[in-house]
Amino acid sequence: MPNDHIKSDISSYLSGDLPESRRREFEAHVAGCDSCRIALSKARAKQARHKRQALKDALPNPIPNLLVKRLDRQAGYNPEPNRRLQIWVGLVVAASFGGLAIYREWIPMHALVALKNIHPALPSPKTESAPPEKESPSADSAVPVASTETVAPTPAAAPAMEAAAPVAVPAPTEPEAPKVWSSSDNSIKEFRTTVVRGRTSWGNLWDEMGQPGTAPHVNFYDNLVVGVFAGARGGADAKVFLGSPQESDDEVVISYRITGTDMTNVSSTTVTGVSHPYSLSTIPRTTKKIRFSPES
Repeated sequence: MPNDHIKSDISSYLSGDLPESRRREFEAHVAGCDSCRIALSKARAKQARHKRQALKDALPNPIPNLLVKRLDRQAGYNPEPNRRLQIWVGLVVAASFGGLAIYREWIPMHALVALKNIHPALPSPKTESAPPEKESPSADSAVPVASTETVAPTPAAAPAMEAAAPVAVPAPTEPEAPKVWSSSDNSIKEFRTTVVRGRTSWGNLWDEMGQPGTAPHVNFYDNLVVGVFAGARGGADAKVFLGSPQESDDEVVISYRITGTDMTNVSSTTVTGVSHPYSLSTIPRTTKKIRFSPES
């Protein structure tokens, strides 16, 4: 058991009222005395319980308090679940499921009543009457009696389903006809083949060619522009002709033919009418390699 003077100093030590010199002596004694250390631990636990109870008394409402929960966990306190809250949650869940069931039963009935008001020919909801019971024949009615009522002929039964109307199938759209631009002269003086894949490149090429106005409209979502610039050519028949694109598994071949005299190695003084012909055309857009092939 701890000494009496040590036990009397525990409450003062926990409240922080011991002088500094006495506090050091107290801590040195507790460090070497197991019984005093146990007494101090019990006093600390008791003090924690008092603080926790004071906090609970100060918070009568059921709002959760993080400090109280933390003190409960430190002291090993496991409070019982809130039965009242569980009962309220159960009632809310039950009422929700009951309301959903009523809603699912009421909505179809309400919708059918509304349609009945709009279209009187529709059957009324849940108003089907039982078929009339057959009267049992009596002994007096054993002899058949001729009836004077006129029986209307039974109408022919309507077909269960009308023949389905034919569905119009839209005609397949034909591919857009290629657009061709060609001339006997332009501002590009050297031989060149080109493939244009976008509007910006198309506008830059048109300006480089020195053509008037803005570049013509091309649907680059579905098409590309291919072309050949012949360079310097002499003669009145200097032109460029583009063939139809020939597609294979890995490439698209554009054949072309150039007429006129090639002025690359000929002096311009010996040939008159030097020009720079070109030809451009749209082709269907493709991701394959495009190769230009001159015709022999």
